[in-house]
Amino acid sequence: MKLNDVFGRLLNGKKSAAAIIMLGTAGLCLIMVSSLIPGKKSDNNDNDTQKNYNTSEADSTDYREDAEKKLTEFLKGIDGVGEVEVLVTVRSSEEYVYAKEGKTINSDDRKEEEKKYVMTGGSNGKSALVETVKSPVISGVVIACSGFDSAVVQERVYKSVSTAFNIPTRNIYVTKLQK
Repeated sequence: MKLNDVFGRLLNGKKSAAAIIMLGTAGLCLIMVSSLIPGKKSDNNDNDTQKNYNTSEADSTDYREDAEKKLTEFLKGIDGVGEVEVLVTVRSSEEYVYAKEGKTINSDDRKEEEKKYVMTGGSNGKSALVETVKSPVISGVVIACSGFDSAVVQERVYKSVSTAFNIPTRNIYVTKLQK
């Protein structure tokens, strides 16, 4: 039996057609009613989004502390540094860069650019698509070490920190650690 034959038999009778119309109408009514009933919102997505905005300060603190620990361990390995304490300053917190799409229209004497954020959405609403997340920017470093008396050690420390964080030596201060 072909599918066309089955549908043909169902639609031939008046009772069958009325039943199909009633079922279709009932389905549409259920869809309309379900859209009117407030559903339980998923708290996970809302909390994650809120977490991204509320923890940027905590993230920069974690980033700074992690940088201090790693730098301290690294500097201890340099010959002549001895005991060391490190303080790192951070200029900014995490920065979100959102994806944009745009078009350019060139006419006779004008050039028009139109850019919009790329939006993603679900049942909880729309949000901008995050393209990249920039790490906090380290702006300065203070180092206290017991090997401060040696100019060679000072030069090693300045160059190491400058290279590691890509900051100029003027943003680094090295002093003698008091015991």
